[in-house]
Amino acid sequence: MIHIFGCGGHSLVVLDTLEALNKTDIVFYDDKVITDPEFEQYKFGGAIADCVPDKINDSFIVAIGNNAIRKNIFLKFSQQMKALNPVHPSAIISKHSSIKQGSVVFAGAIINRKACIEENVIINTGAIIEHECIIGSHTHVAPGSTLCGSVTIGENCLIGANSTILPCLTVGAGSIIGAGSVVTKNVPPNTVVKNSY
Repeated sequence: MIHIFGCGGHSLVVLDTLEALNKTDIVFYDDKVITDPEFEQYKFGGAIADCVPDKINDSFIVAIGNNAIRKNIFLKFSQQMKALNPVHPSAIISKHSSIKQGSVVFAGAIINRKACIEENVIINTGAIIEHECIIGSHTHVAPGSTLCGSVTIGENCLIGANSTILPCLTVGAGSIIGAGSVVTKNVPPNTVVKNSY
C-alpha cells in the first residue's frame, strides 16, 4: 500500500506519475475533505494523523508543495515506513546520479551525471538539473527551472518556475528564487531573489 499525504494540486501530479508507473494500490490522506473527482477511484483514509502504516509492506509520499509542511510530515512518517521516490517514465535520469528517499521527479525532467538529489525533494515538470548539482533536502525545484552545472541548493529552498541558476553557484538554505529569475551570483541563506540577482 502506498500512503499519499495531501490531496491538493500537487498530489494530482504525484498521482499522474504513480499511474504512469502502474501503481494503483493507493490510499490518500488529507486534513480536509477531498472534493476533486480525480481521487474518487482511490481510498480516502481520513486525516493525516489517522494513518497507521504496516512497517513491512507500506510506503509513502508527501504530496504537498509547501516545503515546511512536507518536511514535517516526511520526518514523522519516515520513522514508520519507507518513503518512495517515484520517477515519471518520461524523465531522463543519468545512471550516475543519485536520488534519495521521498524525492519525486515529474514528467520531462532531466537529471544529469553526478547530480545528487537529497531527501524529500520535488523535481517538477520539465526541470533541468545539470551535472554535479546538489539539491538539499525538502527543496522544491519548480516547473521549467534550469540549474546549470555544479550548482548547490541548500535545504528548504524554492526554485521558482522557469528560473535559471548559472554554473557553480550556491543558493543558501531557506531561500526563494522567484519565477523567471536569473541567478548570477551566490545567494545567502534565507534570501528572496526576484528577477535578476
